[in-house]
Amino acid sequence: MKDYKVGLYLRLSRDDKNSDSMSMSISNQRDMLVDYVEERGWQIENIYIDDGISGATFERPSFKRMIADIEKKRINMVICKDLSRLGRNYVRVGEYTDFFFPRHKVRFIAVNENIDSTKDNDIAGFLNIVNEHYAKDISRKVKAAKHTLMKKGYFLGSQPPMGYVKSPEDKHKLVIDEGSRVIIERIFHLYSIGHTARHIADTFNREGVLSPRGYYFNLIGKPNPYTKETILWGSATIMRMLKNVVYTGHMCQGKRKNRSFKMKERDTVPQEEWILVENTHEAIIDEVTWSRVQGLLKLNKKNQKPKPVNADKTPALFAGKLKCVDCGAVMHYTYSKSGKYKAYYKYRCSTYSNQGKTACSFHSILEDEIKAIVLNDIRKISELAVMSSDEMLSLLLNLNGRTKLKSNVMLESKIKTVNSNLKGVSNKIDVLLEQKISGNISDSMFKKLMIKYEDRQNALNIELSELKAEFSIVKDDTQNIRHLIESFKQRIYIEELDRDTICELIDYITVSKKVKVGKEYKQKVSINYNFVGELKGCDITEFFDHITRYQKETDQTA
Repeated sequence: MKDYKVGLYLRLSRDDKNSDSMSMSISNQRDMLVDYVEERGWQIENIYIDDGISGATFERPSFKRMIADIEKKRINMVICKDLSRLGRNYVRVGEYTDFFFPRHKVRFIAVNENIDSTKDNDIAGFLNIVNEHYAKDISRKVKAAKHTLMKKGYFLGSQPPMGYVKSPEDKHKLVIDEGSRVIIERIFHLYSIGHTARHIADTFNREGVLSPRGYYFNLIGKPNPYTKETILWGSATIMRMLKNVVYTGHMCQGKRKNRSFKMKERDTVPQEEWILVENTHEAIIDEVTWSRVQGLLKLNKKNQKPKPVNADKTPALFAGKLKCVDCGAVMHYTYSKSGKYKAYYKYRCSTYSNQGKTACSFHSILEDEIKAIVLNDIRKISELAVMSSDEMLSLLLNLNGRTKLKSNVMLESKIKTVNSNLKGVSNKIDVLLEQKISGNISDSMFKKLMIKYEDRQNALNIELSELKAEFSIVKDDTQNIRHLIESFKQRIYIEELDRDTICELIDYITVSKKVKVGKEYKQKVSINYNFVGELKGCDITEFFDHITRYQKETDQTA
């Protein structure tokens, strides 16, 4: 065949040791191959270039485009500098040179090695094995080098975790990005006070908060190349962040590894083999918050809602919300049927079900019973919320442990006082320095006073930090409780409970065992609402009496 339509294939990998030399550059590959084709009078149909891509993989854009053109009969000859440019996997290269190209009547030439598919090429198989060994050796050396850097605590990722950026002085060191720091702090705070990952994600999406990937590309001023990727937050993203120890100032890497240097698939590494180096950068989340969040994650995993048993495969109404008052275990949703009688649905203690009466006593409640109790409670509180929401807000804030003794006004006043005292100490230090420079004070007295002022300054800074943290918590609690009251008000005419209502209003419900009193059985049910816990005495009259007493006490204090 003399009428050849030639495709030139050029590839350069970052792994090539001589990638900077003239003999390996893309431009020199192109010049050499173009001269080779023109000398023989053939026609160049297209040039395919994969720059910076390893030969161990065949998921290369231009290579795949060349294969597609062969299948469409747009080219019938492939020329490259040598076999290693085609690839460094001897099995895959052999599939193309020995099967794919002949089947599509494509002539293949590797110029430097004098390989031509129209001639005998006994050395080609050996060269393919050598090329693969080279790629494997490079992969092993790169992996060893990365492992060494990981053990030193160097950051080796391309995209830093949200909340951090690479240091301008050292790309292997993380520094805090103030723009996204507040997002990370908010995620941990919201989860620590009872919000679910799903609720946090929904809140961020509703507020238009940029997702980690969206924020990163917006920060570096480039369009997101993952055009098909959603830009919304998801609960899985929130959960990954909550579990990422990087936010405590420690570097943890080596969580996944390539299955083989020939493929991109990665396997999860057992946690005991992860590489953890402590105190490599500034923390965003303090140890107290981190410990609380990790404890909640373990608790929530332990108390995961039972599998759906409804006909439509949805979770049971109170799934994960009912707990045995004695052992604290989640009560499972089940049903019972006796003879010809209709089946009835109930919740019962999972500890008793699994381990018997030696572990816990029998606790059970019918679904219709708990529905009636909760529905009645919500109706009463909803009526109160509509009739007197301001008084209810004050009462619930008072019931909340964290805001029992402090108000926003008190905290703001204290913060203002501490700032004023800090300014006063700073002025005293300035005066002391002026006296030292002018020689009006001895060295011993200067040192004594300086130590005194610095100790006072440090103490005030610590107090200011604590007050600001408390003020942030109080502010968030006020907003959360106000949202809770609004949720109650929206359910003033509620007729039937649904799963959304349960999750939005209720943290958990404890159920005691039934006790026979006289001729009747009685059972205590305690409803703990989000952010405020149990509201005892939910009868409207009793609640208003409680508010009246609270207002009188407040007036007397004022």
